[in-house]
Amino acid sequence: VEDDLRAPRSLAAYRTRLDAALAAASVEEEADALRRFKYAELARITVRDCCEDLVPEARVGEVLRELSDLAESLLSCALTRAATHLTAELGPPCWRTAGGSETQLALTVLGLGKLGGEELNYSSDVDLIYVYESLPEEAGELRDGPQGLSPEEYFTRLVRRFAKLVGETTGEGFLYRIDLDLRPEGSQGVLVPPANALVSYYDGWAATWEKAAFMKARPVAGDGELGWRVARAIDPMIYQTSMDFGGVDAIKEMKQKIERQKGPAEGAFDVKLGRGGIRDVEFVAQALQLIHGGRVPQIRGRSAPGTLRALAEAGILESGIAEELLKAYRFLRRIENRLQMEGERQTHLIPAADEARERLARALGYRGEDARATFEARLEAERSRVRRIFESLFPEDDSERVLDLFARSASRLLAVPSARSMM
Repeated sequence: VEDDLRAPRSLAAYRTRLDAALAAASVEEEADALRRFKYAELARITVRDCCEDLVPEARVGEVLRELSDLAESLLSCALTRAATHLTAELGPPCWRTAGGSETQLALTVLGLGKLGGEELNYSSDVDLIYVYESLPEEAGELRDGPQGLSPEEYFTRLVRRFAKLVGETTGEGFLYRIDLDLRPEGSQGVLVPPANALVSYYDGWAATWEKAAFMKARPVAGDGELGWRVARAIDPMIYQTSMDFGGVDAIKEMKQKIERQKGPAEGAFDVKLGRGGIRDVEFVAQALQLIHGGRVPQIRGRSAPGTLRALAEAGILESGIAEELLKAYRFLRRIENRLQMEGERQTHLIPAADEARERLARALGYRGEDARATFEARLEAERSRVRRIFESLFPEDDSERVLDLFARSASRLLAVPSARSMM
Protein backbone atom coordinates (compact mmCIF):
# COMPACT_ATOMS: atom_id res chain seq x y z
CA VAL A 1 0.00 0.00 0.00
CA GLU A 2 2.79 2.41 0.92
CA ASP A 3 4.45 1.85 -2.47
CA ASP A 4 1.15 2.81 -4.16
CA LEU A 5 1.30 6.17 -2.39
CA ARG A 6 4.91 7.04 -3.08
CA ALA A 7 4.60 7.71 -6.81
CA PRO A 8 1.88 8.64 -9.27
CA ARG A 9 0.43 6.04 -11.59
CA SER A 10 1.30 6.35 -15.26
CA LEU A 11 -1.28 6.21 -18.03
CA ALA A 12 0.10 2.82 -19.09
CA ALA A 13 -0.24 1.49 -15.53
CA TYR A 14 -3.85 2.67 -15.34
CA ARG A 15 -4.67 0.95 -18.60
CA THR A 16 -3.09 -2.33 -17.49
CA ARG A 17 -4.91 -2.30 -14.15
CA LEU A 18 -8.18 -1.32 -15.79
CA ASP A 19 -7.96 -4.16 -18.31
CA ALA A 20 -7.42 -6.58 -15.44
CA ALA A 21 -10.31 -5.13 -13.43
CA LEU A 22 -12.72 -5.50 -16.35
CA ALA A 23 -11.47 -8.82 -17.68
CA ALA A 24 -14.19 -10.84 -15.98
CA ALA A 25 -16.96 -8.20 -16.07
CA SER A 26 -20.08 -8.96 -18.11
CA VAL A 27 -21.83 -6.36 -20.23
CA GLU A 28 -24.23 -5.73 -17.36
CA GLU A 29 -21.39 -5.36 -14.84
CA GLU A 30 -18.94 -3.21 -16.77
CA ALA A 31 -20.47 0.17 -15.87
CA ASP A 32 -20.18 -0.59 -12.15
CA ALA A 33 -16.69 -2.07 -12.60
CA LEU A 34 -15.50 1.15 -14.26
CA ARG A 35 -16.92 3.22 -11.44
CA ARG A 36 -15.41 1.07 -8.69
CA PHE A 37 -12.03 1.41 -10.37
CA LYS A 38 -12.38 5.18 -10.58
CA TYR A 39 -13.30 5.67 -6.92
CA ALA A 40 -10.62 3.31 -5.65
CA GLU A 41 -8.01 5.31 -7.56
CA LEU A 42 -9.48 8.65 -6.48
CA ALA A 43 -9.15 7.53 -2.86
CA ARG A 44 -5.47 6.68 -3.41
CA ILE A 45 -4.77 10.01 -5.17
CA THR A 46 -6.56 11.92 -2.41
CA VAL A 47 -4.44 10.32 0.31
CA ARG A 48 -1.28 11.15 -1.66
CA ASP A 49 -2.43 14.71 -2.27
CA CYS A 50 -3.23 15.36 1.39
CA CYS A 51 0.20 14.25 2.60
CA GLU A 52 2.51 17.22 2.18
CA ASP A 53 5.61 15.02 2.39
CA LEU A 54 4.34 12.92 -0.55
CA VAL A 55 3.07 15.73 -2.78
CA PRO A 56 4.33 19.19 -1.72
CA GLU A 57 2.78 22.26 -3.26
CA ALA A 58 5.51 22.55 -5.86
CA ARG A 59 4.35 19.21 -7.29
CA VAL A 60 0.63 19.91 -7.46
CA GLY A 61 0.88 19.43 -11.22
CA GLU A 62 1.72 15.78 -10.54
CA VAL A 63 -1.72 15.29 -8.97
CA LEU A 64 -3.48 17.08 -11.83
CA ARG A 65 -1.64 14.91 -14.36
CA GLU A 66 -2.57 11.76 -12.46
CA LEU A 67 -6.23 12.73 -12.34
CA SER A 68 -6.07 13.38 -16.09
CA ASP A 69 -4.41 10.04 -16.81
CA LEU A 70 -7.07 8.27 -14.75
CA ALA A 71 -9.81 9.99 -16.75
CA GLU A 72 -8.13 9.25 -20.07
CA SER A 73 -7.79 5.55 -19.25
CA LEU A 74 -11.45 5.31 -18.21
CA LEU A 75 -12.72 7.23 -21.25
CA SER A 76 -10.61 5.15 -23.61
CA CYS A 77 -11.81 1.91 -22.03
CA ALA A 78 -15.44 3.04 -22.14
CA LEU A 79 -15.20 3.89 -25.84
CA THR A 80 -13.55 0.56 -26.61
CA ARG A 81 -16.33 -1.27 -24.78
CA ALA A 82 -19.06 0.73 -26.52
CA ALA A 83 -17.43 0.12 -29.94
CA THR A 84 -17.12 -3.62 -29.27
CA HIS A 85 -20.81 -3.93 -28.43
CA LEU A 86 -21.93 -1.81 -31.39
CA THR A 87 -19.76 -3.80 -33.79
CA ALA A 88 -21.33 -7.01 -32.49
CA GLU A 89 -24.80 -5.60 -33.23
CA LEU A 90 -24.28 -3.67 -36.49
CA GLY A 91 -20.93 -4.79 -37.84
CA PRO A 92 -17.69 -2.79 -38.06
CA PRO A 93 -17.63 0.79 -39.43
CA CYS A 94 -16.88 -0.31 -43.01
CA TRP A 95 -18.25 1.19 -46.22
CA ARG A 96 -17.77 0.61 -49.92
CA THR A 97 -16.73 3.56 -52.03
CA ALA A 98 -18.24 4.44 -55.39
CA GLY A 99 -15.23 2.74 -56.96
CA GLY A 100 -16.03 -0.55 -55.24
CA SER A 101 -13.22 -0.66 -52.66
CA GLU A 102 -13.97 -1.26 -48.98
CA THR A 103 -12.75 1.14 -46.30
CA GLN A 104 -13.04 1.23 -42.53
CA LEU A 105 -13.37 4.64 -40.87
CA ALA A 106 -12.06 5.59 -37.43
CA LEU A 107 -13.40 7.79 -34.62
CA THR A 108 -11.34 9.93 -32.29
CA VAL A 109 -12.36 11.75 -29.12
CA LEU A 110 -10.54 15.03 -28.51
CA GLY A 111 -10.18 16.30 -24.96
CA LEU A 112 -10.12 20.07 -24.40
CA GLY A 113 -10.14 22.24 -21.30
CA LYS A 114 -8.42 20.85 -18.22
CA LEU A 115 -8.48 17.32 -19.60
CA GLY A 116 -6.72 18.45 -22.77
CA GLY A 117 -4.16 20.35 -20.71
CA GLU A 118 -3.66 17.31 -18.43
CA GLU A 119 -4.71 19.39 -15.42
CA LEU A 120 -8.00 17.81 -14.44
CA ASN A 121 -9.60 18.52 -11.05
CA TYR A 122 -11.29 16.07 -8.72
CA SER A 123 -14.71 17.10 -10.03
CA SER A 124 -14.10 18.55 -13.48
CA ASP A 125 -16.40 18.12 -16.43
CA VAL A 126 -14.61 16.58 -19.39
CA ASP A 127 -14.77 18.83 -22.47
CA LEU A 128 -14.92 16.61 -25.55
CA ILE A 129 -15.22 16.87 -29.32
CA TYR A 130 -16.05 13.76 -31.34
CA VAL A 131 -14.80 13.53 -34.93
CA TYR A 132 -14.68 10.71 -37.45
CA GLU A 133 -12.28 10.10 -40.29
CA SER A 134 -13.17 11.62 -43.65
CA LEU A 135 -12.01 10.21 -46.97
CA PRO A 136 -10.24 12.19 -49.69
CA GLU A 137 -12.60 13.55 -52.33
CA GLU A 138 -11.14 11.26 -54.96
CA ALA A 139 -12.39 8.21 -53.03
CA GLY A 140 -15.91 9.08 -54.11
CA GLU A 141 -19.22 8.59 -52.34
CA LEU A 142 -19.51 6.04 -49.54
CA ARG A 143 -22.10 3.28 -50.02
CA ASP A 144 -23.25 0.01 -48.49
CA GLY A 145 -22.46 0.78 -44.86
CA PRO A 146 -23.37 -1.37 -41.86
CA GLN A 147 -27.15 -1.76 -41.69
CA GLY A 148 -27.42 0.92 -44.37
CA LEU A 149 -26.21 3.63 -41.98
CA SER A 150 -24.14 6.62 -43.05
CA PRO A 151 -20.86 7.27 -41.17
CA GLU A 152 -22.50 10.11 -39.24
CA GLU A 153 -25.42 7.88 -38.19
CA TYR A 154 -23.13 5.02 -37.21
CA PHE A 155 -20.75 7.11 -35.14
CA THR A 156 -23.60 9.05 -33.56
CA ARG A 157 -24.92 5.75 -32.22
CA LEU A 158 -21.45 4.90 -30.95
CA VAL A 159 -20.88 8.17 -29.06
CA ARG A 160 -24.36 8.10 -27.54
CA ARG A 161 -23.64 4.64 -26.17
CA PHE A 162 -20.25 5.86 -24.95
CA ALA A 163 -21.82 8.90 -23.26
CA LYS A 164 -24.32 6.70 -21.43
CA LEU A 165 -21.58 4.40 -20.17
CA VAL A 166 -19.56 7.41 -18.96
CA GLY A 167 -22.23 9.75 -17.64
CA GLU A 168 -25.03 7.58 -16.27
CA THR A 169 -25.29 7.35 -12.47
CA THR A 170 -25.48 3.81 -11.11
CA GLY A 171 -25.35 2.43 -7.59
CA GLU A 172 -21.56 2.84 -7.80
CA GLY A 173 -21.69 6.52 -8.83
CA PHE A 174 -20.74 7.99 -12.21
CA LEU A 175 -17.56 8.43 -14.22
CA TYR A 176 -17.56 11.95 -15.66
CA ARG A 177 -19.92 14.70 -16.75
CA ILE A 178 -19.41 15.17 -20.47
CA ASP A 179 -19.53 18.73 -21.83
CA LEU A 180 -19.83 19.05 -25.62
CA ASP A 181 -20.36 22.81 -25.78
CA LEU A 182 -16.92 23.44 -27.27
CA ARG A 183 -17.76 21.61 -30.49
CA PRO A 184 -18.57 23.75 -33.56
CA GLU A 185 -21.83 25.67 -33.00
CA GLY A 186 -22.12 24.27 -29.49
CA SER A 187 -25.32 22.45 -28.57
CA GLN A 188 -26.76 23.29 -32.01
CA GLY A 189 -23.86 21.71 -33.88
CA VAL A 190 -23.45 18.27 -35.40
CA LEU A 191 -22.65 15.74 -32.69
CA VAL A 192 -20.01 13.88 -34.69
CA PRO A 193 -18.60 15.83 -37.66
CA PRO A 194 -16.14 14.41 -40.20
CA ALA A 195 -12.56 15.60 -39.86
CA ASN A 196 -12.61 17.77 -42.99
CA ALA A 197 -15.71 19.62 -41.78
CA LEU A 198 -14.11 20.30 -38.40
CA VAL A 199 -10.97 21.68 -40.02
CA SER A 200 -13.05 23.85 -42.38
CA TYR A 201 -14.97 25.29 -39.44
CA TYR A 202 -11.80 26.46 -37.69
CA ASP A 203 -10.47 27.79 -40.98
CA GLY A 204 -13.45 29.99 -41.78
CA TRP A 205 -15.89 30.34 -38.91
CA ALA A 206 -14.38 29.76 -35.47
CA ALA A 207 -14.33 32.71 -33.08
CA THR A 208 -11.15 33.69 -31.22
CA TRP A 209 -12.37 32.10 -27.99
CA GLU A 210 -13.02 28.82 -29.85
CA LYS A 211 -9.49 28.85 -31.24
CA ALA A 212 -8.12 29.56 -27.77
CA ALA A 213 -10.08 26.58 -26.42
CA PHE A 214 -8.83 24.30 -29.18
CA MET A 215 -5.20 25.05 -28.28
CA LYS A 216 -5.58 22.42 -25.56
CA ALA A 217 -7.07 19.75 -27.84
CA ARG A 218 -5.51 16.29 -27.82
CA PRO A 219 -6.87 12.76 -28.43
CA VAL A 220 -8.00 10.98 -25.25
CA ALA A 221 -9.94 8.03 -26.68
CA GLY A 222 -10.39 6.24 -29.97
CA ASP A 223 -7.88 6.55 -32.81
CA GLY A 224 -5.00 8.63 -31.46
CA GLU A 225 -3.25 8.99 -34.81
CA LEU A 226 -6.40 10.47 -36.35
CA GLY A 227 -6.77 12.80 -33.39
CA TRP A 228 -3.26 14.21 -33.75
CA ARG A 229 -3.70 14.64 -37.51
CA VAL A 230 -6.82 16.71 -36.88
CA ALA A 231 -5.12 18.80 -34.18
CA ARG A 232 -2.10 19.49 -36.41
CA ALA A 233 -4.36 20.42 -39.34
CA ILE A 234 -6.12 23.04 -37.21
CA ASP A 235 -2.94 24.52 -35.69
CA PRO A 236 -2.32 26.94 -38.63
CA MET A 237 -5.84 28.37 -38.18
CA ILE A 238 -5.10 29.13 -34.52
CA TYR A 239 -1.55 30.42 -34.60
CA GLN A 240 -1.20 33.37 -36.98
CA THR A 241 2.14 34.77 -38.13
CA SER A 242 1.07 38.37 -37.49
CA MET A 243 -1.21 40.25 -35.10
CA ASP A 244 -3.42 43.21 -36.04
CA PHE A 245 -5.90 45.53 -34.31
CA GLY A 246 -8.70 43.01 -34.86
CA GLY A 247 -6.75 40.33 -33.02
CA VAL A 248 -6.00 42.67 -30.14
CA ASP A 249 -9.64 43.67 -29.92
CA ALA A 250 -10.70 40.01 -29.88
CA ILE A 251 -8.29 39.29 -27.03
CA LYS A 252 -9.56 42.28 -25.07
CA GLU A 253 -13.13 41.10 -25.63
CA MET A 254 -12.20 37.73 -24.14
CA LYS A 255 -10.81 39.53 -21.12
CA GLN A 256 -13.97 41.59 -20.70
CA LYS A 257 -16.13 38.47 -20.77
CA ILE A 258 -14.15 37.19 -17.81
CA GLU A 259 -14.67 40.48 -15.98
CA ARG A 260 -18.44 40.31 -16.50
CA GLN A 261 -18.76 36.96 -14.74
CA LYS A 262 -21.27 37.14 -11.90
CA GLY A 263 -19.45 37.47 -8.62
CA PRO A 264 -19.95 35.24 -5.55
CA ALA A 265 -21.63 36.23 -2.32
CA GLU A 266 -19.96 38.95 -0.26
CA GLY A 267 -16.85 37.70 1.50
CA ALA A 268 -16.55 34.57 -0.63
CA PHE A 269 -14.03 34.12 -3.43
CA ASP A 270 -14.32 32.12 -6.64
CA VAL A 271 -10.85 30.61 -6.96
CA LYS A 272 -11.43 29.91 -10.66
CA LEU A 273 -13.23 32.99 -11.99
CA GLY A 274 -12.56 35.62 -9.34
CA ARG A 275 -10.22 38.57 -9.86
CA GLY A 276 -6.69 37.26 -9.40
CA GLY A 277 -7.88 33.66 -9.73
CA ILE A 278 -6.98 30.68 -11.89
CA ARG A 279 -8.67 32.00 -15.01
CA ASP A 280 -6.55 35.17 -14.95
CA VAL A 281 -3.35 33.09 -15.02
CA GLU A 282 -4.69 30.85 -17.80
CA PHE A 283 -5.78 33.89 -19.79
CA VAL A 284 -2.29 35.41 -19.69
CA ALA A 285 -0.79 32.16 -21.02
CA GLN A 286 -3.39 31.62 -23.76
CA ALA A 287 -3.52 35.21 -24.95
CA LEU A 288 0.25 35.38 -25.35
CA GLN A 289 0.15 32.04 -27.16
CA LEU A 290 -2.40 33.40 -29.62
CA ILE A 291 -0.31 36.50 -30.23
CA HIS A 292 3.10 34.88 -30.65
CA GLY A 293 2.44 31.20 -31.38
CA GLY A 294 2.53 31.67 -35.15
CA ARG A 295 6.14 32.88 -35.04
CA VAL A 296 7.35 30.90 -32.02
CA PRO A 297 6.13 27.29 -32.21
CA GLN A 298 7.83 26.26 -28.96
CA ILE A 299 5.25 28.16 -26.88
CA ARG A 300 2.32 26.10 -28.21
CA GLY A 301 1.81 24.12 -25.01
CA ARG A 302 -1.41 22.69 -23.63
CA SER A 303 -0.91 23.26 -19.90
CA ALA A 304 -0.77 26.69 -18.29
CA PRO A 305 2.45 26.01 -16.30
CA GLY A 306 4.24 24.56 -19.34
CA THR A 307 3.18 27.51 -21.46
CA LEU A 308 4.33 30.08 -18.90
CA ARG A 309 7.75 28.44 -18.69
CA ALA A 310 7.99 28.34 -22.50
CA LEU A 311 7.00 32.00 -22.74
CA ALA A 312 9.78 32.90 -20.31
CA GLU A 313 12.36 30.79 -22.19
CA ALA A 314 11.38 32.52 -25.45
CA GLY A 315 11.78 35.97 -23.90
CA ILE A 316 8.11 36.88 -24.36
CA LEU A 317 7.36 36.97 -20.63
CA GLU A 318 9.89 38.08 -18.04
CA SER A 319 11.12 35.06 -16.08
CA GLY A 320 10.33 36.70 -12.74
CA ILE A 321 6.74 37.36 -13.78
CA ALA A 322 6.37 33.83 -15.10
CA GLU A 323 7.61 32.41 -11.80
CA GLU A 324 5.21 34.60 -9.80
CA LEU A 325 2.30 33.36 -11.90
CA LEU A 326 3.42 29.74 -11.58
CA LYS A 327 3.67 30.00 -7.81
CA ALA A 328 0.21 31.54 -7.54
CA TYR A 329 -1.25 29.02 -9.98
CA ARG A 330 0.00 26.05 -7.96
CA PHE A 331 -1.40 27.55 -4.77
CA LEU A 332 -4.81 28.28 -6.31
CA ARG A 333 -5.10 24.85 -7.93
CA ARG A 334 -4.27 23.21 -4.60
CA ILE A 335 -7.12 25.16 -3.01
CA GLU A 336 -9.43 24.10 -5.84
CA ASN A 337 -8.54 20.46 -5.23
CA ARG A 338 -9.28 20.71 -1.52
CA LEU A 339 -12.68 22.27 -2.25
CA GLN A 340 -13.61 19.46 -4.65
CA MET A 341 -12.27 16.45 -2.75
CA GLU A 342 -15.29 16.30 -0.50
CA GLY A 343 -18.11 14.45 -2.24
CA GLU A 344 -16.89 15.41 -5.73
CA ARG A 345 -18.45 18.83 -5.26
CA GLN A 346 -18.27 20.88 -8.44
CA THR A 347 -17.37 24.09 -6.67
CA HIS A 348 -14.66 26.73 -6.89
CA LEU A 349 -15.97 28.92 -4.08
CA ILE A 350 -13.91 29.68 -0.98
CA PRO A 351 -16.63 30.29 1.62
CA ALA A 352 -16.89 33.48 3.64
CA ALA A 353 -17.67 31.84 6.99
CA ASP A 354 -14.75 31.76 9.45
CA GLU A 355 -15.39 28.15 10.46
CA ALA A 356 -15.38 26.92 6.87
CA ARG A 357 -12.20 28.87 6.08
CA GLU A 358 -10.54 27.46 9.17
CA ARG A 359 -11.34 23.96 7.97
CA LEU A 360 -9.99 24.72 4.50
CA ALA A 361 -6.80 26.24 5.92
CA ARG A 362 -6.10 23.14 7.99
CA ALA A 363 -6.84 20.89 5.01
CA LEU A 364 -4.13 22.83 3.17
CA GLY A 365 -1.64 22.13 5.95
CA TYR A 366 -1.80 25.36 7.97
CA ARG A 367 -1.45 24.75 11.72
CA GLY A 368 -1.65 26.66 14.97
CA GLU A 369 -4.03 29.28 16.32
CA ASP A 370 -3.45 31.60 13.39
CA ALA A 371 -3.94 28.94 10.66
CA ARG A 372 -6.86 30.72 9.03
CA ALA A 373 -5.24 34.16 9.22
CA THR A 374 -2.01 32.83 7.68
CA PHE A 375 -3.94 31.17 4.86
CA GLU A 376 -6.03 34.27 4.18
CA ALA A 377 -2.93 36.48 4.11
CA ARG A 378 -1.28 34.30 1.51
CA LEU A 379 -4.48 34.05 -0.53
CA GLU A 380 -4.75 37.84 -0.65
CA ALA A 381 -1.08 38.22 -1.54
CA GLU A 382 -1.28 35.71 -4.41
CA ARG A 383 -4.54 37.15 -5.74
CA SER A 384 -3.16 40.67 -5.68
CA ARG A 385 0.03 39.60 -7.42
CA VAL A 386 -1.86 37.79 -10.20
CA ARG A 387 -4.23 40.69 -10.68
CA ARG A 388 -1.42 43.23 -10.84
CA ILE A 389 0.32 41.23 -13.56
CA PHE A 390 -2.93 40.62 -15.42
CA GLU A 391 -3.86 44.30 -15.50
CA SER A 392 -0.34 45.37 -16.50
CA LEU A 393 -0.48 43.02 -19.52
CA PHE A 394 -4.09 43.72 -20.48
CA PRO A 395 -5.02 47.25 -19.38
CA GLU A 396 -8.59 48.49 -19.77
CA ASP A 397 -9.44 50.73 -22.74
CA ASP A 398 -5.85 51.38 -23.78
CA SER A 399 -5.23 49.88 -27.21
CA GLU A 400 -2.04 51.86 -27.80
CA ARG A 401 -0.50 50.56 -24.61
CA VAL A 402 -1.51 46.98 -25.47
CA LEU A 403 0.01 47.26 -28.95
CA ASP A 404 3.17 48.77 -27.51
CA LEU A 405 3.48 45.86 -25.09
CA PHE A 406 3.08 43.35 -27.91
CA ALA A 407 5.60 45.21 -30.07
CA ARG A 408 8.18 45.28 -27.29
CA SER A 409 7.73 41.60 -26.44
CA ALA A 410 7.97 40.73 -30.13
CA SER A 411 11.19 42.74 -30.50
CA ARG A 412 12.75 40.79 -27.62
CA LEU A 413 12.31 37.63 -29.69
CA LEU A 414 14.88 38.91 -32.15
CA ALA A 415 17.51 38.52 -29.47
CA VAL A 416 16.57 34.89 -28.77
CA PRO A 417 18.27 32.50 -31.24
CA SER A 418 15.76 29.67 -30.76
CA ALA A 419 12.90 32.02 -31.52
CA ARG A 420 14.64 33.82 -34.38
CA SER A 421 15.36 30.54 -36.15
CA MET A 422 11.65 29.76 -36.16
CA MET A 423 10.58 33.04 -37.78
